Amino acid sequence: YRDDFLNTMLWHEGHEDALMTPGCPDCKTPGESSVYCCKECFFDELVCNVCCVHHHTRLPFHCTEQWTGQQFEPVSLVSLGLQIQLNHSSDEYNACLRPKPGPLKFTIIHINSLHYINIIVCGCSQSNDCGIINQLLHCGLFPVTVQPPQTCATFQLLHHFHLQSVQSKVSTIHFYQALERETDNSGLMDIKFHYSSFLCMVCIWRHLKLLKQGGHGHDPLGAEGMRRGELALVCPACLIPSMNLPDGWWEDLSKWHVAIDMHSRYVLPLTINLSPHSYLYMKITSQDANFHLSLCNKGIHDPGLGTRWAYFIEEQAYHEYLANCGKQTETSTCTSLSAIDQANSKNSRGLQVTGVGAVVCAHHGFLQPTGIGDLQKGEWQVFMHVFTLYANMDYILFSGLQGSNLWDFLNMYDIWCMYYKNLKTQHEQLTPSLQFNFDTMTFNGAIQKFHLNTHGESCQMRFSLNYLPGVRHTDGDGIECDWSSVNAAA
Repeated sequence: YRDDFLNTMLWHEGHEDALMTPGCPDCKTPGESSVYCCKECFFDELVCNVCCVHHHTRLPFHCTEQWTGQQFEPVSLVSLGLQIQLNHSSDEYNACLRPKPGPLKFTIIHINSLHYINIIVCGCSQSNDCGIINQLLHCGLFPVTVQPPQTCATFQLLHHFHLQSVQSKVSTIHFYQALERETDNSGLMDIKFHYSSFLCMVCIWRHLKLLKQGGHGHDPLGAEGMRRGELALVCPACLIPSMNLPDGWWEDLSKWHVAIDMHSRYVLPLTINLSPHSYLYMKITSQDANFHLSLCNKGIHDPGLGTRWAYFIEEQAYHEYLANCGKQTETSTCTSLSAIDQANSKNSRGLQVTGVGAVVCAHHGFLQPTGIGDLQKGEWQVFMHVFTLYANMDYILFSGLQGSNLWDFLNMYDIWCMYYKNLKTQHEQLTPSLQFNFDTMTFNGAIQKFHLNTHGESCQMRFSLNYLPGVRHTDGDGIECDWSSVNAAA
C-alpha cells in the first residue's frame, strides 16, 4: 500500500478535484474564484475569499493557503479581511455598538504558528468598563504585559507547552523555534523574535496555575494570605500531625519534653512524651546537591514569583544569610570521599548558580516545602572562623524541616561524615525562625546506601543505615531519581 498512501498524500496537498470545480462550492456565487483552503479544517475544500473569512470568524488561528495558478502559498486571514472583535461573538445580532480600534498586526502565539491579527476592542455596555487586558483574558488570550500589549499567547499554547516541558523535557527555546518553523519553514519570511515575551508569559502562567491548583482562586485573601510552603504537595505517607496522625498520638510516650517548633501551623501541647519506640514517629529525610542544574550569569535580575510559597526557599533571607559567610576551602578528611574537593575545584566562572540543593522525603522522594535552594559554589560555604559550616545546605535542610513538628529526625547525606561534625554550631548561626531545640529532640544522620561504598571503612561502620533502628529497608537514594527526571529539562 506504499504507493496508494503516497498518491493520497499528494492528492490531499494538491486538491486536484477542487481545482477542477468552477465557482465556490459554499456560496454558489457564479464566477467567484475558489482559491483559498484551510490546512486546519477537517474539510479543506477550496472556497472564495468571503466564505473563507466567514468560516474562520470563530477559528481565527487556522492556517490558510492560496492557489496562485502554479502552487499553494501561505496567506494570512488578516490579509483576507478577518478581524477579531473582543467581548462579542461573530453573530451579527451580537455586534458591538461602540467598537474601538485596537492594535494592528497584533501578535498571537498559538500551537500551530505565530499569527498577526487585527484586534477590535469592545467599548459598549457589554464590556462593563473592562480594559483590553480583561477582554483579552476573557477570550483566552494571555498578554505579556499589563500595559497596552502587542503580543499574546493562547491558553491552549501555554497549557500545551507546560505538558511538553514536563513530560518530554523540551526546552523553551527549542519549542519556540519549532513554532517559528511552523510559521515559515523556508526561512525566507522575516519573523520577529518573540522568545523573551513567550518566556515571560510561560513563567507567569505557571505561577498563576500553581495558585489556582492550590485553591487560592476562591480565597477571599487571595495570594496575600499565602503561608510558608502552602502550595507544596506534601508526601501523604510522611507523618504530619493533624493530617494523618490521630489525636493524642503523643500520649503513648513516657518521658516529658518541651515542644520545639511553635512556628508551625500545626498546634500541639507544650509538652510531649517520648518513649524507646519514638522512632515510630521519626521523620526521615535525604538531602543532596545537583550541579547539573546550573545557571549562567547573563546580568539579568530575575526575581522569583512566590518563593517560600511552595518548594523554593525565601530568596531575600537566604541571600542575607549567605552574605555573612566567608569563602574558605577545606580538604576532605574522609580518605575515599572527593565531593568536597570537587566542589572546591569546580569551575564556577560565568555561573550565577552552580547547582541546586534539596531536601526530600527519603521514603517516596517528595520534595519538602521550602526545601530547595540555589548553590553559589559547591555544596558548602564557610563562616569566617575555625569551624567548617556548610551554610547553603544548612539553610536548605532546616528550612525544609520547618513545619514537621516532630521530635525525632533522621537525615541522610552523601557527605554526612563531614557534614555532621559541627552541625549544632552551624545550626545556631541560622535565623531564629529556622532553629530547633536540640536539647528536646534527637537528630541522627547516615549516608545513603548507594554512596556508602565510596567512603572509608570507618564511615561505613558508623553511618550505615543497616545499623539504625526504625529505617526499615530505606536506601535514601530517592533524591537521585528526582534529579534524573529534572536534569533532562535543564
